[in-house]
Amino acid sequence: MGPTSLSGIRSLWIWGRQLVLRAWPEAHTDCDLTVYDVRTGTLGTGDLLFRERLPALDGSVKGWLSVLRRSRPHQALLAVPGHGPLARDLKSAIAPERRYLKALAAGVRSELKQPSRRRTRSSTSPPRRNLTGCCEDQVHPRKCDARL
Repeated sequence: MGPTSLSGIRSLWIWGRQLVLRAWPEAHTDCDLTVYDVRTGTLGTGDLLFRERLPALDGSVKGWLSVLRRSRPHQALLAVPGHGPLARDLKSAIAPERRYLKALAAGVRSELKQPSRRRTRSSTSPPRRNLTGCCEDQVHPRKCDARL
């Protein structure tokens, strides 16, 4: 079987299980995919969910926030994130990530509104409060050049 591209939503039946695959528009990257096991209520979030870690951003902050708004966390009984521990309450699990991404977008927009000056990735300071509980002061500056 050769490579297959996926857009939108597709269901697969494997060993009597229905798996719902969903390709998302640009968010964490330009090729994010979630897999939902209908029988068990398990959602594989891929890298759309980072728990207890700073999310890596190679795509679009606006796109990622849109995906988080459009997802239906109440359906999943168990979430398997791309990074971090499992989650039984997906809505609560995505809250720190959403706060961080919103603060990141607001910080970069604020920086861009400032009078023109030489900017570097590290010139955009991290959010004032620890939004994810993890190493923001070391990792955050690298996120500031991602597309908004």
